[in-house]
Amino acid sequence: MTESLFLTRSKTRKAVLVFLFAHPAEAFYLRELSRHVRFPVGNVRRELLKLEREGLVHTSRQANLLYFRLNQEHLLYPELFAIMQKTFKFECGKQDRSVGTERDKSHDEHALSAVT
Repeated sequence: MTESLFLTRSKTRKAVLVFLFAHPAEAFYLRELSRHVRFPVGNVRRELLKLEREGLVHTSRQANLLYFRLNQEHLLYPELFAIMQKTFKFECGKQDRSVGTERDKSHDEHALSAVT
């Protein structure tokens, strides 16, 4: 399997993947994602670029921001989605999310606490 998909190699990668699988239909810019997963921007960027190279993450540019989102068309997406749900015990993509609500913050904290 591809090197960047191994979850045990990097805490940053785990946190990024958990967060993205918890919000699979949404796109996030780098600093926003870094804030959510609580890892330095440089580390998050490195992991996102690896995941993009493997095809698991898509990028799109809007104005001067580069957005990252999961590639739901990836061959392994359904299996990885199921693994993430079972491993980190949260409902991936099932919640109605609007940025900044207390429910979202507690959901994100719960998902990320399983990573660290």
